Amino acid sequence: MLTITHITPHLGGGIGKALSGILCYEKTNNPKYNHKVIVLDKPSNRQFIDILQNAGIEIIFTKDLRAIEFEVRNSDIVIVHWWHHPLNSWLFANFPQTECRLILWSHINGCTYPMLPFKIVEKVHKAFFTSNYTMYNPYWTSPQQNFAQKHARVIFGLGVLDNLPFEYSFNKSSDFTVGYVGTLNFSKLNPDFADYCYEVVKRVPNTKFVMVGNPDEKDTILEQAKKYNIQDRFNFVGYTNDVNKILKTFDVFGYPLNNWHFGTTENAILEAMNATIPVVALNQCSERYLIKHNETGFLANNKEHYGRIMKKLANSLPLRIYITTNAKKMLSEKFVMQKNILNMRDAFASVLELDKRCFDFKPIIGVEPHEWFLNCLGEDREIFETNDIEELKNCREIYKCESKSSPMHFLRYFPEDKILKKWAETILGKDIIYAS
Repeated sequence: MLTITHITPHLGGGIGKALSGILCYEKTNNPKYNHKVIVLDKPSNRQFIDILQNAGIEIIFTKDLRAIEFEVRNSDIVIVHWWHHPLNSWLFANFPQTECRLILWSHINGCTYPMLPFKIVEKVHKAFFTSNYTMYNPYWTSPQQNFAQKHARVIFGLGVLDNLPFEYSFNKSSDFTVGYVGTLNFSKLNPDFADYCYEVVKRVPNTKFVMVGNPDEKDTILEQAKKYNIQDRFNFVGYTNDVNKILKTFDVFGYPLNNWHFGTTENAILEAMNATIPVVALNQCSERYLIKHNETGFLANNKEHYGRIMKKLANSLPLRIYITTNAKKMLSEKFVMQKNILNMRDAFASVLELDKRCFDFKPIIGVEPHEWFLNCLGEDREIFETNDIEELKNCREIYKCESKSSPMHFLRYFPEDKILKKWAETILGKDIIYAS
């Protein structure tokens, strides 16, 4: 039996759903590989940890470098699950100096912040991307994109899609219900979200919006909605473990994200398609690689286009049936767990033919925590390196978050770094005190 060791900062949210689905499938269907998981951070939510442990998959909670080195040395393949979490950087900076076969599995597109450094992709034995979008990373040169297309694989970060039947249960009430499931934070949500909603209400007056997810930006969304007097159209229902149940209350899945979001597989889109709910997203980023416009869903070019598409869907049950039928067919052909797993196994076989070797990532990512943060900044790097106070105060929302690889996120793990502290305090406009 061959040992595959996965190293991940945590097992919450999207990574927990994807990894638990993939590894539980492997545990049941493929005795060739023994998968184990090293988790670097303390769990705040045990949902997916329990799923993995109940399936008999070994989970090791540790940041002890000697323990990590032991597991790396005794593994046939090591997979680092990456999304520029501070502990990803810590691991690379302290990567065990023992020979191994190493795969980088990126769970963000890496085409915006956090940017995926090509030098890391080039260094490892193989890279797994969770969207074809990453193959065409705009930060990479054409030769670098070509290298990625030849040496990387797209292995989707799929959760388990329940085998839901075709069920066209539209027009269940007098309201036209547009639902959203996912991150309710402007690090991912479009900053003009209320404007998009207004364009729908303008054309379909009986529209209401159901918002599913931790309501981080609820107050801001409602405040923006007040300028159109549509604040009463929103229902924030919070987080749910039964997404299929709530999806069935939607007429349409509206998913307008910002154009610098980091998403890839977007299980929220796939789950809506699986529940036979038509999806309307924006014509950008990874959405272009998940939706075929006018066939499996819709890609809006702007706010007005978004509103016009919603009106078409509100007025045409046959159109909704056509779109959702095509979407369900696409899921069965492209986004099934079995096909994803077979692609992954084939990649494992190719990596096992390669020799183990040692890895030193310090020349790529730097030595200090603030250097690790800078390493994935892309076009925004200059405003941090020059400490441009006005630019920092007006920076993108993702840098203002408590998480999402922001300066605050890095500072929480590395409070002794004075440069990180200065950036975070400038951005937030207040003093920050963390115990070292």
